[in-house]
Amino acid sequence: MKDESTVRECSILVIDSEPEFAEDLSVLLPSEYDVEIAGGLGAAIRSIRDHRPDCVLLDAQTPLEKDGVRCFEGMDQITLLREKCTDMDIQCPPLISMSARLADVEDAPLEARPEAQIGKPLDIDELKKIIKRLTTF
Repeated sequence: MKDESTVRECSILVIDSEPEFAEDLSVLLPSEYDVEIAGGLGAAIRSIRDHRPDCVLLDAQTPLEKDGVRCFEGMDQITLLREKCTDMDIQCPPLISMSARLADVEDAPLEARPEAQIGKPLDIDELKKIIKRLTTF
């Protein structure tokens, strides 16, 4: 029998400008996932720095222009997150892009592609498989 006090939750940072979607996602994921929500790139960078999430779910269509950091949509967000992690000298967590238009990722330069992508509306079982593949959970 596992000692529950040593079991760590998988921490997930959700970056989405629609708080309702992110909150719904935190309810839909099982309790072994600790979900934090960031509505902008600045908040996401602080969360990555301070909490070191196991993975990041990024809505590829969310314009992240909050907290003084200007970024447009899609793959540019991924490049900026990776650059900010490099600037802070921390490893960028695996990035999972969420989009209703998955074909957009195929045209992006290799360095701007996420580790995984998932279509919207989300298939929670598929999302859990992706998270498990990209993390130690």
